[in-house]
Amino acid sequence: MPRNLLIPTGRSRNTPGTSATALRATGETIRLLTIHPNGTSRLAVNPANGAIAAGGAHTINVTFDTQGLAEGEYEGQIIITSNGGNLTLPVHVRVSHATAVDEQAASAPRTFELQQNYPNPFAVNGAVVNSATTIKYQLPSTAQVELMIHDLAGRVVATFDVGVKEAGEYFVEWNGRDGKSAHVASGIYFYRLTATSVDGNITTLSKKLAVLR
Repeated sequence: MPRNLLIPTGRSRNTPGTSATALRATGETIRLLTIHPNGTSRLAVNPANGAIAAGGAHTINVTFDTQGLAEGEYEGQIIITSNGGNLTLPVHVRVSHATAVDEQAASAPRTFELQQNYPNPFAVNGAVVNSATTIKYQLPSTAQVELMIHDLAGRVVATFDVGVKEAGEYFVEWNGRDGKSAHVASGIYFYRLTATSVDGNITTLSKKLAVLR
């Protein structure tokens, strides 16, 4: 029985151009990897050969070039030759000219959001468990970000994450200290998120938090 297996762990993207999927090879040794699709080869593999130690694993990237192809179904084969035996894997690709949606962009947040800090209230005494609080926020697009904490008089107590951030979810932890590393007094504070997008639009969100001593 062959001791080498090739297990698909990814999927092809149905877009024109170059489409890729990941395969994971496990076993004793892989000596040679060759591809023989139907007709002219549009499949490429990287790496094309190599060795895998017993019990080890290695990721093999298989690419299907769809440039210039009409929409439809395409078939091919991946033939693996190894000291553990040969294995032939069928390849099925569906080509569509529909505009691709980047998976990372699709999973990005759709709105600006500033969440309530947790825990709230929190204690600034290092002897207790809740000696810091976490503030989470999300951005739907790249923006210049400022996250500031103000006291009731409007004075800036602390500043976090000043700079350009890509779309995504972020968080900061505040330990109840000001810009000079001194513990702040008990009371109510405001934290404010200001995000300036690349087109110049400014979004400002704020919430309250409580500090205990």
